[in-house]
Amino acid sequence: MSNARNQVLYAMVDYIAGQNLSELSNQAYVGGISFSTYESDGLTIKATGYTQRLSQLVVSLVNRYATFTPTVDQLIQAKSWYREQLDGTEKEKPYAQAMIPAKVISTLPYVERDARRAEINGITVQDLIDYRANMFKSSSLDMLVVGNLTEQGATDLAAELKKQIGWTGTGWLRSSKIQIREPQRAIIQKSGGSTDAALAAVYVPTGYDRAQGTACSYLLSQIVESWFYQQLRTREQLGYAIFTLPVFVGQQGGIGFVLQSGNRQPAYLYQRYQAFFDQVEQRLRTMPPADFEQYKQGIISQLLQQPQTLGEEVGQYTDEIERDNLAFDTRDKVIAQLRQLTLPQLADFFHQA
Repeated sequence: MSNARNQVLYAMVDYIAGQNLSELSNQAYVGGISFSTYESDGLTIKATGYTQRLSQLVVSLVNRYATFTPTVDQLIQAKSWYREQLDGTEKEKPYAQAMIPAKVISTLPYVERDARRAEINGITVQDLIDYRANMFKSSSLDMLVVGNLTEQGATDLAAELKKQIGWTGTGWLRSSKIQIREPQRAIIQKSGGSTDAALAAVYVPTGYDRAQGTACSYLLSQIVESWFYQQLRTREQLGYAIFTLPVFVGQQGGIGFVLQSGNRQPAYLYQRYQAFFDQVEQRLRTMPPADFEQYKQGIISQLLQQPQTLGEEVGQYTDEIERDNLAFDTRDKVIAQLRQLTLPQLADFFHQA
């Protein structure tokens, strides 16, 4: 994923693989098994369902993914599909487009859509085959098993996959993570195709680790969301899509404010944001302690809830793996930070953001 060409090649290979695996997908569905593929510093395959035939399905799935032969017609279709994906981003609602810079800043390396679009025409069927061969051959196998597959069963599955594919990689390599070390400001503007305008203001303070930033951003967004809505939507009637949300850049937590308006431009909205921010810190510092504790307990209760499905449990583990945290203790650390977080500390977090 190191450049525009590789990003386009991966997307097209995966798209065509989905077509070639449709029959296997239908067979798996009948047997109570489902699978999906996605990109996470390489190819990730996720399979869930009844244990009895799960290993057999995974071996067949990986083998077919690695050996199918794309056709010219499939390549043409994949190019059309990929262009639609790129164009679709620019057709999203203004508030969604306004949040894109904050979301992609954590993607390293990030490649602009125009750069990826420029690579589409020159890609050939042989390019797809060569890219896939290189992706599989030089990769290493990492497996996460959650459920009732035995340890021996997981070991046998890994051995069979290595035998079938012939992986030569020896370790998992993850892309670099962005880190904000000092205050920086950026203003990103883009004309849209809608008559509406939207403004996303995102603030990420320095000096907080993952657990501290997560605790503060979750709690802060919960507290100020109703204030933001009441002031800018109910009282000032500036827009209709309006919300706050926790935002993460790399491992650092912050808060985002988003508003879509049909009658005001971003410059004016930003002035009203600033006026609102002046009120927030004062309201935080004078909030009744009982109200603050109630918000804290609400967030803690949510975090203490056990996963309701196997998919939710797997999601917790994969999130940790993607952050290179094999201790799988982020949730416990966030809860501990919330329990000791004070109102002045939260107000300081907002002030620094």
